[in-house]
Amino acid sequence: MTQHTNNLMEFCNGEFIAKYFRGRSKDVRRTYRNATQRLWLFLDHEPTFGDLNEEVYKRFKTWLADCGMFKRDTQRSTLQRIRTLWRAAHLAGIAATEPPCPYWHASNLPKVPKATVPTVPRLDALVPVPTVRKKPETPRAFIGVYALERGLEQNSFGQLHYRLNRFEKYLGRPAEYADFNDGEMNLFLHALLQEGLSPVNVKGHRKDLLTLWRSMFEHMYVDQLPLRVRKVKCPAKPPRCWTMPQLVKLVETAGTMRGCFKNYPEIRRANFWRGFVLLKYHTGLRLGDVLALRWIDIAENGMLTITMHKTGDIVNHQLPMEVLAAIGPLKASGKPRVFGDLLNRSHVMEHFRRLVHAAGLKEGTSRWLRRSAATHIEIVSPGAAKAFLGHRTSGLADRNYIDASIVQRQKPQPPRIEGPKGIG
Repeated sequence: MTQHTNNLMEFCNGEFIAKYFRGRSKDVRRTYRNATQRLWLFLDHEPTFGDLNEEVYKRFKTWLADCGMFKRDTQRSTLQRIRTLWRAAHLAGIAATEPPCPYWHASNLPKVPKATVPTVPRLDALVPVPTVRKKPETPRAFIGVYALERGLEQNSFGQLHYRLNRFEKYLGRPAEYADFNDGEMNLFLHALLQEGLSPVNVKGHRKDLLTLWRSMFEHMYVDQLPLRVRKVKCPAKPPRCWTMPQLVKLVETAGTMRGCFKNYPEIRRANFWRGFVLLKYHTGLRLGDVLALRWIDIAENGMLTITMHKTGDIVNHQLPMEVLAAIGPLKASGKPRVFGDLLNRSHVMEHFRRLVHAAGLKEGTSRWLRRSAATHIEIVSPGAAKAFLGHRTSGLADRNYIDASIVQRQKPQPPRIEGPKGIG
């Protein structure tokens, strides 16, 4: 007999998506996770199917409209997603009741009042009304508050839960606000290192939990800030990239790829991969930005202008004629995006690994093209890699992108030790 969970979020991320959304895009699945997250924020605790009844559902609908954070389409979509989860749980025998009505139309949402001419309020009516928010019962419930304040994406939201899961596994019980103290945190980090976790992983646990800790202090849910929490030393790894002969071999191999795309028979795979390699090398863009690149982002003179997703900054790159000629045949698809409408991210990463193997290169991912571009531009123009990559922090390119073995910078040497009788 299948063991079902009563937790709404666990049901959504596990049994529901595995049964009804296998093979669907990540964007569709994300809408259901976002809907459960909004219900969590409304309830101030992890929602269970025992919380779902007609009265709670109506109050949740009113809260979506009154909080002022969601558009009408988002409100309608959230209600539909919760209803779908509720109905699926009822069919599985988890939820005792069905959703209160068969459909929720936009007409059922609260009407937005028409704009009226503002009137001058009375002076004695300008007394601020205190708004008291209920304190989340546990640090796990506080994650929802933190995610709403910071505008976290679903991946970051899930990562905070993962970090807290490891902390609670160490405690052997659900975490409380009093558990966030220097002594308990130091013992937790020491236990992770003893388990054999990599220093980079342990450092990520420390960073995320301390971030939550400081935010809880701002809300006055804990008494003190972190003071003497041990730091985790991570050995630095020198960045590596491809040499120019290896890049030439990669471009040549990309041009020999056979076949066409199944859904776009007019697009040859050789044109796609040769254009992908050349554009990513000459722009140094991250993979997500390359897949999001649209044809309207490239001017007629070859000037590429795009807003980087990670930083929100605008970068400009002048594409050479060989790059424009390489990506030109891809316009036959008729899609708005240059690469992202032909292959999704996971397929690009998988097929690029095959391309690297076919080129006879021992290792490397698409990220190596960004490193290679930064390294070779540093050879031509020292100090230009920072602006080319679109970094704000000085020294970040030297630490994580520039391969010193290829640049071969000569550090200043002390003078030779020479005496009257030669070298002493």
